[in-house]
Amino acid sequence: MPGLSVRSSALAVGLVLAVTLVSPLGPMAYADDSVVAPVIDAPGSTVPAIEVPLTSAPVTVPVNAPVVATTSVPKGFIVLRQGSRNLSVVKLEKRIGVVPADKVFDSKTRKKVQSIQGWGGLPANGIVDYKTAKMISNWQKKMAAKKKAAAKKQNAKFARIIAVASQYKGRPYRYGAKGPTAFDCSGYTSFVVRKALGRSIPSQSGAQKSRVTKVSRSQARAGDLIFFSSGGRVSHVGIYAGGNKLWHSSRPGTRTGLGTIFSSKVTFGRVVV
Repeated sequence: MPGLSVRSSALAVGLVLAVTLVSPLGPMAYADDSVVAPVIDAPGSTVPAIEVPLTSAPVTVPVNAPVVATTSVPKGFIVLRQGSRNLSVVKLEKRIGVVPADKVFDSKTRKKVQSIQGWGGLPANGIVDYKTAKMISNWQKKMAAKKKAAAKKQNAKFARIIAVASQYKGRPYRYGAKGPTAFDCSGYTSFVVRKALGRSIPSQSGAQKSRVTKVSRSQARAGDLIFFSSGGRVSHVGIYAGGNKLWHSSRPGTRTGLGTIFSSKVTFGRVVV
């Protein structure tokens, strides 16, 4: 009978629910999504099927999940390319060493940008976008570190020249002598340079002047050579000691040592490079 079937189905549902609630496993039985909740649907019944809702399991993100980096362009950032004309171009040219630094992004600026892009592994298109701007910053840091290291190395060379010059203080002057027991002026300077730097320069003062890099008095450093002129030719050479002093082997009857620059007709030359 249809009525009996409906009542039987309802009774069955009630028994299942009662057992579920009383059982110590109760809600825990469906805490795992892998357990399928029972569905009770009597054949031919008009009673709707009853589903026990599943408990949602928490979503766990793997610890080693890859992090996707995002690059955000600062607000107001200006892309520069050949033909750009603004103050940003001046700042750019100062950063990359383009002289003169003006407001015009010309072919010379573009070539320097392309060179830095190639250094950093970027497409060498000569356009200063945000990636290139960051690469220029990295390039600046590398160049600054390189320049600092080179200056430190150069300073050490200058210091060695002065140290060797002072080490042979007190040796007597003798014309044509190249050391180490006696020196003339150019014999002393060539000996000191070779001993300090491992470099050979001529033993005649005029030839020494032609082999060094000329520097101004304001740029001269202790360790540079100083040349005295008389009658259009080099008459004496020594090692500049800074201020108004030099290390030299002066003339017969004197000894190598620290003396005063005695003339204004002097030029300076640099061996250290």
